[in-house]
Amino acid sequence: MKGIVFHKGAPATLHYQFHNFRVTGNYLISRGAASTIKLGGSIIARYLNFDVQSQGVSGRNINFIAFPILNFDWEWALDSSKSLHFRIDTFPTLNGIDGLYDALLALKLGKELFWNEIGIRAFWGGYSPDEATENNNRIAFIGPVVRVRF
Repeated sequence: MKGIVFHKGAPATLHYQFHNFRVTGNYLISRGAASTIKLGGSIIARYLNFDVQSQGVSGRNINFIAFPILNFDWEWALDSSKSLHFRIDTFPTLNGIDGLYDALLALKLGKELFWNEIGIRAFWGGYSPDEATENNNRIAFIGPVVRVRF
């Protein structure tokens, strides 16, 4: 969308889609009486479609990217059917570009095959202060998460 000018205060419509798919593989590092620690990796595939229109001017950006990231998973049993679950997927800081971090803190309810999680997810990073491009922005997101496995 380089070279397109949108005027301040002008009415506009925005259509924004952000879909991702994640595959994770973990290796059990430690299993104690109350806690489990796993390390591994994930591949995240992300599709972005950004379409904006205002006063006869329009711009569109479609982007697909897939990238590998590191994964850390920790679970602490509170009792036989509840546990505290912390998980972080990260792409570390490289060459002056902030790393990407995707963290989950949740209460896990249930057992092995059938469980629910209720918690919050935070996603941040991806900024390079030395680079001025249209894809260089600070990303920050915090939101509720409900996950069901059956």
